[in-house]
Parts: sequence; C-alpha cells; structure tokens
Amino acid sequence: MILQLAWRNFFRQRQRYRVLGAALVLGAVVFSVLFGVTASLTQTVREKAARYFSGDLDVLSYYNPDNHIIKNEKAIEKAYKESGIDIKYYHRRSLYYAADAQLFFNGSSLIQRRVIGMDFKVEQADFNRMDFVQGTPLPSKNRMDIWISDDTAHRLHVRVGDSVLLMVKTVHGFSNTLNLLVRGIFADTSFFGFACYMDYRTLNEALGRPKDAVTELGVTLGPNSSQDESARRLVSVLSRYVPVLPLFPSKDAMDAYANKANLTKSTYGVLTLTSRLKQINDLTGGIRIVNLLLSLVFILVVTIGVFNTYQMIIFERTREIGTMRAMGMSRTALVAVFLAESAILGLFSAFVGMLLGAVALWGLGGVHFPGNAVVDMFLVNGSLAWAWPWQNVLAVVAGMLLTGVLGSFYPAGKAAMQKPVDALRHDA
Repeated sequence: MILQLAWRNFFRQRQRYRVLGAALVLGAVVFSVLFGVTASLTQTVREKAARYFSGDLDVLSYYNPDNHIIKNEKAIEKAYKESGIDIKYYHRRSLYYAADAQLFFNGSSLIQRRVIGMDFKVEQADFNRMDFVQGTPLPSKNRMDIWISDDTAHRLHVRVGDSVLLMVKTVHGFSNTLNLLVRGIFADTSFFGFACYMDYRTLNEALGRPKDAVTELGVTLGPNSSQDESARRLVSVLSRYVPVLPLFPSKDAMDAYANKANLTKSTYGVLTLTSRLKQINDLTGGIRIVNLLLSLVFILVVTIGVFNTYQMIIFERTREIGTMRAMGMSRTALVAVFLAESAILGLFSAFVGMLLGAVALWGLGGVHFPGNAVVDMFLVNGSLAWAWPWQNVLAVVAGMLLTGVLGSFYPAGKAAMQKPVDALRHDA
C-alpha cells in the first residue's frame, strides 16, 4: 500500500519534483563519469602491467639447473583450462632480465631492464593493443625485429627501420650480440620503462637456450576476475600434475622460499600481478581512495541541496499531509511514503544520469590528451579507455538512493510530527 501510494503521489507531484530530479540527475551524471574514469584508469594500468609481467597470473620454473626453463608446458596449459578461470589472453614468453642487456646505436648505449621474447602466435592480439608511437606490432618473416620504448628511442636517437645491436649473456656466461631492426616504438611509462620486445625464438638462439623454450606461461584474466581466487584454483589443479610452491604475497617471498628449499626437480610457482609490483597496488589503491573521497564530498553537497529543496516541497504539501493524517495514516507510514517517493525519484534519476554519463564518457574517450611518462600510463593511444563494470551501476544507484533518502528523511519526519488539525489549517 505504501509503495502504491508513493508511486501515485510521485506522478501527481512530478511538477514539484522537477528541480529536485534535475539535481539528482546531475549527481548521477557526475557519479557515472567519476566512477567510469576511475575504472578506466585502474583498468588501463592493470592491463599495461599485465602485458609487462606476462599477465595477471604467471607460472614460472624455480629449478636453477634447467635455467628456469619450463619443462612441463602441456601440464600447465591443461591446468589453466581445467581450473575454469576466466582467461582473456595467454602469454608464452622467454625472458632475459639479468639487467646487463644493452642496446647500441651510433656509439651510444642503453641498458634494458627486461628483454621480453614473445611467441607472437599466442600473444599477437594483446601485443596489438600496445600504444605504438611509430611502426607496427606485426613481426617480419625473418624474426630479426625489436620493439623499443619511445624513451629508449629518444636517448639513442633511433627511428623505426634503424638497425641496432643488442648484447646479452648466454646461459654459459659468454657475451653475444644480435643485429636487430627496430620494427616499432611504443609509448613508455615510468613504471614499465626500459623494456624491449622481440621474437622468443630469436632471443633463445642468442642466449643458447633451446629454440622453443619458454620461461613464463601467463594469462590475463577477464575484467571481473579475482587474481587471488584464480591463483588458488590454478594451484589446486596444477599440483595434481607437477610440484608447485605455496602461494606467497610477493615474488621476493617466493624467491626466498625457493632458495631455501633446495629443489631437486622442476618445481613451479604461481604469481599474481599484485604480488609482483607493490607500486601498482599502491597506485590503483590511491586512485580508488581519491574516488571515494570525491564521492563522499559530492554526496554531502547533493544531500544538502536535496534537504533544502525537499523542505520546500513538504511545506507546499502540508495540507495534503494533514489530510492523510486525518484519514488515519500513522506517522511511520507517512514518513515511509515520502521516503519511498524519494527512492523512486532516485531510481529514475540514476537511470537517466547513467545514460547521460555514458554519453559523457564516450565523448571523453574521443579526446586525445597530450602524453608524457606519467599520463601515458593511464591512457590507451592517448585516450581514456571505455570502462563500465557492473559495480558502477550499483554504485550510482546506491549513491542516488542514499542521497535522496538522507536528504528527505528529516523533512519527512518533521512533517509527520505535525498535528492533523494544524496541517489542514495551513495555507501554502
């Protein structure tokens, strides 16, 4: 009965609710844009980190005599499939991160933190999503290509098509060099700088590894997947086929455990993206905290506006309140009717505001922002990526309902305390 009466009153009083509705719609638009931008920033940083670190989940070999080469690749691939986790991209790589890899060009040199050998048959779709400033992500037929960051290109004065010399150390400790053609230049970030990409077979030949060897098998998870839960499921299945280390909160902790364990055969560890880079966790956590603080401030501002507007609406409906009280409606029921009207208005406002907010986000996605090492970390090809997870819908709806109900609670309660006789005498 209360909902039915609130629904009827809402449409009867829709002219009075116009200003309040407009304020709530504006609030929903701001919330939608705020949550959408936050989701975009965190999603983009996560995707770039996942691309750098072989995905959200990564399986590594911790057996030194094998030079950390994965010997049970089929078992690991089988475990990924049987675990039932949501997989967006696979990563199959041979990595060199001894911190002594150097690029040479015209007498200048620069150290590379990581040389990432990729299996392009597996990773091409994800590699295409990188922010390329020049060149192409597609490898040539001879596989003697290298992709470098724009910072590396700037320091060495290299352009696409130039031939550079890459020096690494083989598994036997000897220096080896490769002449590689710069195939593409990608936007660098301060977190993932000084890394270069090349074909994994070409890198393996230079290092003296077996031609088809890989050192990391990773996956990028779907947008709503939990890294920790997915890791637990993968370890549970993988342990049926090969020896697996326990899960650890950081790579350093897993490395320390493996070094003390005196492993005698191929043993594998599963690492999550969050366990590999604390800075990323701090960064995305900071973004969410800023979003939360801005949301709370905005809720407070809108709630005050709703409170003032609703007081005027209640004042204009005093005789109506007296009539309902005279007909036997209790104070509690009267408050419930007004709160239900506010909730209905909040739902309508959230729906309209989310539609307008989605349009605003689409417009922001078409804006090209000037890039630098910090800004590029959050952008895809210089623009905001579209991101609208289902949690955003719940957040906007909850925000509008909370704002409407909080703003109307006191005026509704105050109105319900009036005596029916006094309310009926009121002349608005």
